Amino acid sequence: MQPLFSILLNCNMKFTRIFLFIAAVAILASCGGNKKASEQEEMAGMPKMHTEGADSAAVRKLVNDFMGQIVAGEYDLALNMINDAFNIDSVTGKPMPLNDATREAYMQTFKEFNITDFSIREIIFDDYKNNEVRCEVILDGAIPTNWYFKPVKCVGEWFLCMRDTNRGDTPLTR
Repeated sequence: MQPLFSILLNCNMKFTRIFLFIAAVAILASCGGNKKASEQEEMAGMPKMHTEGADSAAVRKLVNDFMGQIVAGEYDLALNMINDAFNIDSVTGKPMPLNDATREAYMQTFKEFNITDFSIREIIFDDYKNNEVRCEVILDGAIPTNWYFKPVKCVGEWFLCMRDTNRGDTPLTR
C-alpha cells in the first residue's frame, strides 16, 4: 500500500499536468481569438466595397482626368482634384483639399518634370480608405516612373489623394 503523501503527490502531479495543458490551450486560443476579434471590430461599421464596375470606373476616371490635366500643363486644375488623405473633415469624414504648402510642393514637382504620357497599370481596392492606383508616368518623352494614388471613398463618393510614404503610407501588394 502506498503512503497517503505519495498518493496525493501523484494526484497533484496529474492535476498539475492537466491544469498546465488546459492553461496552455486557453492562452493559445485567447491570443488567436483576440487578433480575430480586433480585426472583426476594426471591420465593423465599414461599408462593403463593390470593386467591380462602378468603383473601378469612377477611380479610373479620376486618375485619367487628373493625369490628362497634368500632361496638358493645367497644373492648377489638376491640383484642385487632389485631396489630403491625412486631413479629414471632422463632420463629413471627407478628405480635405491640399493645404497651400503641399499644393506648392506638388506644383513645383509638376513644373520641374515634363510629363508627356501616362497609363494606369494597377488598381488595388482594400477598403474605403486604403486603396491604390499605380500609374506609369513618362517624363521627357522617354523616362518611365510610377506615381501612386490613394483613392478614398466617403459617403458613396470617390476622392483622389496621392500616396505619401513620408506620412506613413505603405504600398499595397497582393
